[in-house]
Amino acid sequence: MGSFSKIQSVFEWCFHPDINSKKYTKWGHPLFSFLFGTAISLIPMVKLINFLERKFPSLKQEFPEWTQSKLILALCVYMGITIISRVNVLGPVALYDFLWACNISILMMIVGLVKKSHLMISSSMILVSIDQVKF
Repeated sequence: MGSFSKIQSVFEWCFHPDINSKKYTKWGHPLFSFLFGTAISLIPMVKLINFLERKFPSLKQEFPEWTQSKLILALCVYMGITIISRVNVLGPVALYDFLWACNISILMMIVGLVKKSHLMISSSMILVSIDQVKF
């Protein structure tokens, strides 16, 4: 019974919102949320893209070599500067902001460039455009 209560308390710490909890001002919960949220966003996307590119080889296209190294570096530097500056101003709570679709799409773009996947790069652009386009 003791191990179940430990699992339950860990689950509650991870996913139970409490606006007055000190867990939001320390590093553990924001860092966990950032890593967990990023993983559950990117891993299924990479698996789906791999499946689609295997099933439909025409989705795989030629990729200009110069774009990969230069864009990966630029996006990594941009992401690094953004994380450092936001955490410097807002503290650990800034890591929650990196779960927004626009920030996840930057990570998707980096993964797409590393994998040379036009489909993943296009998906990251669509992800951003969904909430930015006003009808």
